[in-house]
Amino acid sequence: MKSGYYKKIIKYFIFIVIISVLFFFTITAIIKYHHYKDYNSNGVNLVLISIDALRYDRLGISGYNMKTTPNLEFLLSKGGYFFKNYYVNSASTPSSHPTILSGLYLSSHGVWVREDANGNTKCPPASKKLVLLSKILKKKGYSCYAITGGGYMHRKYGLDQGFDIYTTKGDIKNLYDWLKGLVYNRLKEPFFLFLHTYEVHSPYDSPLKYSKQLTGREYNNFSDKYITSEFLMRSSENKNFNSNILKYISDRYDGGILYTDEYIKKIYDLFDNKGLLNNTVFIITTDHGEEFTEHGSFLHNEKLYEELVHVPLVVLSKKLDKRVDIREHLSSVDLMPTILKYFLNYSLPLDIDGKAFNPDKPDVRPVFLEMRDLKRGLLYNNHKLIYNRQNNEYMFFNLLNDPEEKENIYYKKQKLAEKYKEILFKKIKREKYRGDIKYILKPDEDVEKDKDHIRRLKALGYIQ
Repeated sequence: MKSGYYKKIIKYFIFIVIISVLFFFTITAIIKYHHYKDYNSNGVNLVLISIDALRYDRLGISGYNMKTTPNLEFLLSKGGYFFKNYYVNSASTPSSHPTILSGLYLSSHGVWVREDANGNTKCPPASKKLVLLSKILKKKGYSCYAITGGGYMHRKYGLDQGFDIYTTKGDIKNLYDWLKGLVYNRLKEPFFLFLHTYEVHSPYDSPLKYSKQLTGREYNNFSDKYITSEFLMRSSENKNFNSNILKYISDRYDGGILYTDEYIKKIYDLFDNKGLLNNTVFIITTDHGEEFTEHGSFLHNEKLYEELVHVPLVVLSKKLDKRVDIREHLSSVDLMPTILKYFLNYSLPLDIDGKAFNPDKPDVRPVFLEMRDLKRGLLYNNHKLIYNRQNNEYMFFNLLNDPEEKENIYYKKQKLAEKYKEILFKKIKREKYRGDIKYILKPDEDVEKDKDHIRRLKALGYIQ
């Protein structure tokens, strides 16, 4: 009798275990399915657009008084996430893009511009050991395509790894024309498409009519020399800059955003016309912002202020039927893992610095900032600490009360600043370990530059 009783207990226990296992896998499937339930099971298509040198506070969607992004605003209103506190971890093209595509800090991937004893600039290519988003998706069966503006985004710098096609097409019109042929004739699903443009970057030479459209001004008395990278680099030394010329330069920059916004809509419409939108996620961001003398110079030179590191991030998705604003902090090192886990439903590589960010359940996290081997920063809870490693100096800002970062309160709030220092130096200590793993290349390594490449780098203000 006892034997029969125990058999019943065992059967009941096995039944409970089986039901529990089935329940677990069912719930797991539902959770995974929740994020992009409208998409098919063959793999979600991804379009990642990087608009080089795009400031957060110059977009109409972020509250700017110029209507620089009417098309993006319209697309976002139909369904998408707008990240209001997204930051790049480093404010330069050759350093920021490897972070975006690998989930590694600059101090881990090691790609930044160095200067030798003679003043010549050198930039090593990205390591072949980097686990780039393109490599991961290629292994998942994706067709991977990239169209860039060249310069430090040329394939020579190593970001072509994993792409079936990696090409340079200059301005955004040429990019769009080439993309149109790809989408209509040979695009294979699932696909990862990486688009990069310098249209907003200096020189600010997008068609003048877009600046006129924004401001109603004619600009008859202004020379095009004012918008060249060479002039802007020289003018960074000028402490008494002409306010009218500054306004012209700023207006031309804004015009470039409006011009690019027009093409963002054209690109989006290509995929709409091909019936691809229901299974495609669009992500629009940048590698850094731009300065217009807020802290003494133009362009983007070795600083970690808001105008350079606080940048836009927009995700357009048919999953949503309205705009959703995300206010929590997120940074570019988190973008690749977030794309993989929450937009494409894939597991993450183990050896990355970034963490996936769930836009439906946002968390609070610190943002670490890096500028070559010169500066480090920490942004957390509306305060920012900047550490200059060359002179061992600190700056501490309350971004809520001082969004323009004019008052260094390091000595006024030293007790709080010390807590930030402790967190930052733990990160710096980890850098020494991370940099020795496998990514950092020889600091003197450089790519071969032909005449066209040198000309392009000069036009963009990267070399003189």
